[in-house]
Amino acid sequence: FEAKKDKNSDFLGISTKELLDHLYFTYAQLTPEQLAENDDNMMMPFGKPFDAFLPIEELFVWIEDAMKIADAGGQPYTTEAIITKSSNILLSTGAYNDSLDEWRKRPKAEHTWPNFKQHFKKACSDLKKHNSQFSDVFEENISRSVHGLNQPTKQKKKIKV
Repeated sequence: FEAKKDKNSDFLGISTKELLDHLYFTYAQLTPEQLAENDDNMMMPFGKPFDAFLPIEELFVWIEDAMKIADAGGQPYTTEAIITKSSNILLSTGAYNDSLDEWRKRPKAEHTWPNFKQHFKKACSDLKKHNSQFSDVFEENISRSVHGLNQPTKQKKKIKV
């Protein structure tokens, strides 16, 4: 950039894009180790197994952030890889097994990321409705999430009188 520098004003005479490109290509290259860590972290959202009682949108944001990192590292995920990883995360909760079976029965042409998100948003809503015994936990986790706490609470035991 020294060649483009104005000697009187120290103005570089370059566009913002040129400056950002320079910074990115000089300082922001992701290493193979960082990309592997991103891949590992994707499977453990928030450092632990995904809580089925958190809003599923949190999982989608987590996955999409990992997708951006992989893209920036020049190793983007395929749609199939994203859906497989996301399905495995949901399978690990034990709460989405029926919805996963329904998803697998859909034609392959419908296996897109937007369709996946739509399908499991509905599944999350159904989970909340059909498991009313857990709705207080679900609502509390949504509230905590909205307020940035993101730490799921333990299930409260209901006492029958």
